[in-house]
Amino acid sequence: MNKIVFTARIAKGLTEKQMAGKLNITEDEYKEWEMAIKEMDYEFALQLEDVHHVPADFFLNHDLHGIKNCIAALEKQKEIIASSDIQNISVPAHTHISIAKMALDALIARQEQILLLKRINELERENHTLRELYKRIRSK
Repeated sequence: MNKIVFTARIAKGLTEKQMAGKLNITEDEYKEWEMAIKEMDYEFALQLEDVHHVPADFFLNHDLHGIKNCIAALEKQKEIIASSDIQNISVPAHTHISIAKMALDALIARQEQILLLKRINELERENHTLRELYKRIRSK
């Protein structure tokens, strides 16, 4: 669920159907955006900005899915290396494999670190946006 999209709609006191009408899309399509079934894109975030008067960036999740895919690919590479039967190398094969495994572990750890930092950033943005929406509701 995109908590910011949901909270922004609730803060306006709109139903999903009413919100879809403001965006000129179907209710089902709006639900897909709000439930994060459809990945948020900048164009739709700009439409939300127009309706809610909140910067479009607050609605974006910043490609966390891509980082998760990268981690999965690196894990798969690690599996392939672990199952390889390398022969006829002057340095023992297990040494090459150990070095490759360490490198992949480092890459995976770095991608996980990036993912966690992005998640922290996302939570900070969500908190900021929720505070802004709350202030706007309270000021009315």
